[in-house]
Amino acid sequence: MSSLQTVFEPVNVDIQADLGAQGVENYRYEVFLTVKGLEHYRYRMMFVEYGSVAYPATIIMNEALAIEYSNKRSFMFKVGSMKDLEDMLDTIINSETMVSLIQSLINESLRQEANME
Repeated sequence: MSSLQTVFEPVNVDIQADLGAQGVENYRYEVFLTVKGLEHYRYRMMFVEYGSVAYPATIIMNEALAIEYSNKRSFMFKVGSMKDLEDMLDTIINSETMVSLIQSLINESLRQEANME
């Protein structure tokens, strides 16, 4: 009977190290502005990258918008929360660059529409 007995010793197992990281996914989205009548035109505003957990997110911004947002030529930003992202987008959308661009796109869309009639 003694030959069938097994001695159990505690073994430390780190399941993350043994199996690797679980659920690690990266997402990348392009954010752009387009307008009716100019189907082939897209104004790329930024890319948004984040992992399995949404924050922190990395924002890679168009240079003109980055300067409007931060007064620097830096184009990469880390956003730590939804509030930070909302504040960033509010600043960008209300910037002189975006207001001017949106107005130009509206005018061009109206011009294209008038040419179609």
